[in-house]
Amino acid sequence: MQIMPLAFDFVQSRFIRKFMADFAREYRDLADQLRWLDRYQREAEARRRWIAVSQGQIPETKPDKT
Repeated sequence: MQIMPLAFDFVQSRFIRKFMADFAREYRDLADQLRWLDRYQREAEARRRWIAVSQGQIPETKPDKT
């Protein structure tokens, strides 16, 4: 079986282009969701730290300047 004729066949190449476009769209959607979840998690952790510091449960710390 030769691969080159399949690669240049109009129907096959249209299918491959559509498949790649769908895959790219799905990947972008997933990446957007993961970025949103990461931001949500960081904001939630910051709120928990702020609440704990404001209630005196943990001392406020400053980042090291090294």
